[in-house]
Amino acid sequence: MNIIKRIQYKRKKDRVVKTATRIGIGAAIGAAAGILLAPKSGKETRKDIADKAKEAKDTVVDKSKEASEQVKTVVKDSVETLKEKKDQLKDKAEDKIEEIKEKKEDAKIIVEAAKEKKEELEKEREKEREKENKKEAESKLRHN
Repeated sequence: MNIIKRIQYKRKKDRVVKTATRIGIGAAIGAAAGILLAPKSGKETRKDIADKAKEAKDTVVDKSKEASEQVKTVVKDSVETLKEKKDQLKDKAEDKIEEIKEKKEDAKIIVEAAKEKKEELEKEREKEREKENKKEAESKLRHN
């Protein structure tokens, strides 16, 4: 996982954990305020506090589980995305390698054809020189 993905993952994870924590704290504060401000007897208030504390605990546990699931989902999705990107890059690299191999073979064919053409031209030049030399020799023989 590259550095940017790690940073993004950590930030998202931190946001989820902070949100779950805030929800739990908010629920606890709200429950406590509601109980303490309600006009009830001490026994009823203690029972309400205990009930609300259990509800707050349950809320925190539930939100923590949700946050954990979200983090797992983000990690799973990130891993899948990275695997897909890796496969795409691998395929592109393999395609480029094949393309380079084909171009290398094409270049070999072109070089070979150029060598053959060069030899052909050199033979033609040699024949022309021989013809010119023969004409010069015949011309010299005529003048003599």
